[in-house]
Amino acid sequence: MAQKKITIKDVAREAGVSVATVSYVVNHRTDVKIKDETRKKVLQVCNLLNYTPNLAAKALASSQQHLLGITYEKTQDPIYKAQQLMLLETMLAFFRQKGYEIILVDADSMEQYDQVDALICYNVTASHFHALGDVNFVPLVAFDCYIDDDLFFQINTDYARLHREAKERFQGANFTYLLLQPGNRELCDAIEREFPQVRYYTLPGEGNLEDTQPLLITDPILHQLMGTRPNVYYAPTFFTEKLELLHTAIDHAIHREPVEAHRLML
Repeated sequence: MAQKKITIKDVAREAGVSVATVSYVVNHRTDVKIKDETRKKVLQVCNLLNYTPNLAAKALASSQQHLLGITYEKTQDPIYKAQQLMLLETMLAFFRQKGYEIILVDADSMEQYDQVDALICYNVTASHFHALGDVNFVPLVAFDCYIDDDLFFQINTDYARLHREAKERFQGANFTYLLLQPGNRELCDAIEREFPQVRYYTLPGEGNLEDTQPLLITDPILHQLMGTRPNVYYAPTFFTEKLELLHTAIDHAIHREPVEAHRLML
């Protein structure tokens, strides 16, 4: 069955504006005053629905470069930097097998990256994510960060599932979830709501954690640092199935394929 052609009326309905407003935005009319947030919303809906108002835009939208951009927050913490490098190398190898190359997008640079097919925002702040979205027309996908906007794909850990697994592993005993603190505040809030005892690892070490205290660890770097410490349950939240989910979301976003849910958890 042929896919329904997206019209300017579809964009106007999804964006909650008039057809005339959509026309003014996509044709870059400067003689009409439009609120900045309205313009951004219209452009984001155009991107999501793959609405191309002219032949040049349609040609651009159909030209896939097989190139992805990835950005993450800068940090001075050497432990966190080591983990970022480890995860980046894993993502590079994974997406190369899928036929993509990856470029690193400077976290301090809010520029247009039209040369990439999509931008992966890994554990970034909500403000960082939206700042990139305001200046880019390519799809943005949030990975390991919570964004309060259902227009964008978001791939996160199912922390309710993780909590159930840890409780079963520790047979109902109290435990502490020890992790590197995410840069995304909304993600921290979600974790802290789910787990009664959360502890963020900071140098020079574990602080006053007792040697016998049960620990849930999900960060690979912390798992290595803990060594042979007893009563540790290691349940990595960065694994192949989650990257497969990210790849599927990117594919949907690039081809503007309609799906029911953009908030995905595993």
